[in-house]
Amino acid sequence: MRFSNVTCEQLASRDLLLQASLRASPTAYSIVDEYPIVLSPENRQYSFVLIDDATTHLIAHANLWPRRFIDRNTGVAYPIALVGNVTTHPNYRARGFSRLLIEQLSQRVQETGLCAMFLWSDLVEFYHRLGFSQWGKEYRFYFQKSFLQAYSKSKRRYNGYRGSELEPSALNKLLAGRYPVPVTLERSLLEYQRLLAIPDSVILIDEASLGNFCIIGKGQDLIGVVHEWGFENQEAMLDAICHILKITGWSEVVLLAPDSLDPTWQQGLATYASKVEEHPTALAQFFTPWPFGSKSYIWGLDSI
Repeated sequence: MRFSNVTCEQLASRDLLLQASLRASPTAYSIVDEYPIVLSPENRQYSFVLIDDATTHLIAHANLWPRRFIDRNTGVAYPIALVGNVTTHPNYRARGFSRLLIEQLSQRVQETGLCAMFLWSDLVEFYHRLGFSQWGKEYRFYFQKSFLQAYSKSKRRYNGYRGSELEPSALNKLLAGRYPVPVTLERSLLEYQRLLAIPDSVILIDEASLGNFCIIGKGQDLIGVVHEWGFENQEAMLDAICHILKITGWSEVVLLAPDSLDPTWQQGLATYASKVEEHPTALAQFFTPWPFGSKSYIWGLDSI
């Protein structure tokens, strides 16, 4: 058994494994389209596999993507790795290979000078046994169709765009205009453009101001979820939610928000939400002390 980066010859097998394991039903696009950075053929360095030496079959796979948290006030950086698309081939499950793969990734992270690993999974107990703990706090505001009757103040008009339809100057303004989380992941314009190419991702922008925008949807992972946004005030945010419910006909829209959300905004949103939940932002394993305190956040577009 061998641990290594995926090779060019193994890419097709990797993609088939991920599609079959992580997408229970057929989709109009491939899982590679949903992760255009970490699963792109030119970025094989982000894909790690366990290989059965006897058969050369892929046993298990995981992505490891080096990133940096940045403190927007001090500029202090903290290098970490995001982990995602973890799966084991059905023929090799229940034999400890996922554990072995994560342990190998952990060793690689420490050898390359990264300080922590972050991932998203419902297998909380499994990852707890591997040294991960729940990290951060995220609010989830649920808005149902009844919100349209309760909220009658909607004034702003929003237009929907794909990332490719916006000029780089506009995208830079959106990046800079996100809600001012004290600490979040660094993201380049090129990374932003590639992430916005994920299928079923739409940017809603107030036709009168780039200062009011949100991103809804992200492949199969965040259908009906507003996961990144910047608004001048809570009324602009509620107008956007109202617009989404009207044009889509969905029964519910979920808004994700950081723990650092202004309490006045929290109260205003909770007034119209059918329910509000608090969840950990991610699971994390730290190898050096976390320097930033609790007011940190990972926007949904960055998760893998």
